[in-house]
Amino acid sequence: MAIYQINDRVFNTLDRTITGEVDDVRKLSQSEVYLLAYLIENQGKIIDKMELMTVGWPKKVVVVNSLTVAVSNLRKALEDPDIISSNKGVGYTFSEQATVVHNAIDELEDEEIVKDYNNTIITPKESQKETQSLLINSFFYISIIVFLMACAFVINWVKSYVPGDM
Repeated sequence: MAIYQINDRVFNTLDRTITGEVDDVRKLSQSEVYLLAYLIENQGKIIDKMELMTVGWPKKVVVVNSLTVAVSNLRKALEDPDIISSNKGVGYTFSEQATVVHNAIDELEDEEIVKDYNNTIITPKESQKETQSLLINSFFYISIIVFLMACAFVINWVKSYVPGDM
């Protein structure tokens, strides 16, 4: 698990928490964890809003307001409104003045966990394709059954009007 020491706070990506004093533990959403880790890894750089939305909500379409709310929640959890600065019309920057201590071994371990987690997720598009395939196959087989029943009906109908054995 990746653990970041940010000023006087501890950010744990696996537990999705930011811890301050003994009783001060704030739970984060998965999107907020992705955003904060990405901002920290790019400390001091201006990150475009669209890039952050892709990072925070992979494989989903969200509105810009979702990003604004997530950044606001992160500022509150870190108890520092200036730690993530807004760059009007462009994006956000994680403060260069923030002291961040991070163990690289933790990061590698965390990347493996996230990779395994992402491989087990069935995206809505994949699920939709499976459902469509199942419906098409079902329709095909039902069509064959209806066709055979119609043929049997026609054969019986013809037999009833034709004298003698067929």
